[in-house]
Amino acid sequence: ARPPTSHAARRAPPAAMLPLCGCLAGCGAGLAAGFGLSQALSRRQGGGNHVKAHGQNGFARLTSDPEKTTPRQEAWKRQAARRCSSIFTTNEHHVKEEKLVIVMVGLPARGKSYISKALVRYLNFLGIHTRLFNAGNLRRDTGKAGISADFFNPDNREAKQQREAMAMECLEQLLGFLREAGNVTAVGILDATNTTVERRAKVLDRCSQERGVTVLFLESLCTDESVLEANYKLKLINDDYKGMDAGEATKDFLERVAKYEEAYQPLDDVEQDRNMSYIKLIDAGRKLVKYRCHTDARQTLPGHVFHLLHSIHLGPRSIFLALVGECRHDVEQRLGGDSALTAVGQKRGQLLCRFLDAREAEAGEEGQPAMVMCGTLQRHLHTARYLKLAASFTPHKTRV
Repeated sequence: ARPPTSHAARRAPPAAMLPLCGCLAGCGAGLAAGFGLSQALSRRQGGGNHVKAHGQNGFARLTSDPEKTTPRQEAWKRQAARRCSSIFTTNEHHVKEEKLVIVMVGLPARGKSYISKALVRYLNFLGIHTRLFNAGNLRRDTGKAGISADFFNPDNREAKQQREAMAMECLEQLLGFLREAGNVTAVGILDATNTTVERRAKVLDRCSQERGVTVLFLESLCTDESVLEANYKLKLINDDYKGMDAGEATKDFLERVAKYEEAYQPLDDVEQDRNMSYIKLIDAGRKLVKYRCHTDARQTLPGHVFHLLHSIHLGPRSIFLALVGECRHDVEQRLGGDSALTAVGQKRGQLLCRFLDAREAEAGEEGQPAMVMCGTLQRHLHTARYLKLAASFTPHKTRV
């Protein structure tokens, strides 16, 4: 007669499969652990707990009667739920389709184009098909380059209609790009001022007509005069002011900004009734505000956007990448290992120290403190040791 076996024993893998289970420890072992805990709870509580699978991702949820469980059993239940959810809700072989429209909001010279281009580079680097659609470029392409500030006057009805038409045409091109992208994740960025509630409502209504399209508003606010002054200078080199005197160009651009300020309506809680999502970037990253957007970079596109905005900065800075000098294994023609520097390698570290010491001396007290990042091997630490001994790299200024 066949000996009776428990429910858990019948589900145990045969001995021949144990090596395979070890190879798949990142997935199979976690699955077995989560399942084993749930089965143990079922046996302890007479079937009071059970596992339910939902959807194609196999999301597992552990349910129980809280009145019949002890604190330790509750802790086991939470552990099982965490393990099951972390395994079943992530499928690296599943092609995720998500369409996102990022709508820039802000006055001219607030860094909208800078942020948009940074997002395009970053998201494309991550493998997300991303394209930028600039309403200003569309205006210049239609023969309105170098137009006077009166064109941006909110009281100029004819010009306002033309601006609205060009913005919506730019949006149509963006939506066409998302449709042509097919069944993959894609992002379109609408780079325009979008400074009024009326304009943003039009954009939101038009995007709501497209299936599966999510809208995220990204507003750039800046009151830092030093940042604004630098941005104004950059605006003088675009096609609107090509060949124009710098003084006249600056005067015209400031008049254009003043016209926009007359009608500017920042993103506010008054628009929350539209269930809109937005992120506010204040003073080039000094402060970030988000509303109705999930910013888990592992799950959502807004998470990737929010992650990049944390790193946005407009100030100039220098980055030096330096290799360590010769080590003993280099002389022995051996790869790898953790060997110390030779006399030649130490000489290189001293020369590197002199170079950076001179740079710090030039920066003086007004410059930002230098930060040195190095590895943990002997050759890295020995090189960084010379920097600690340098006169300009004082402990209160430099983090090594």
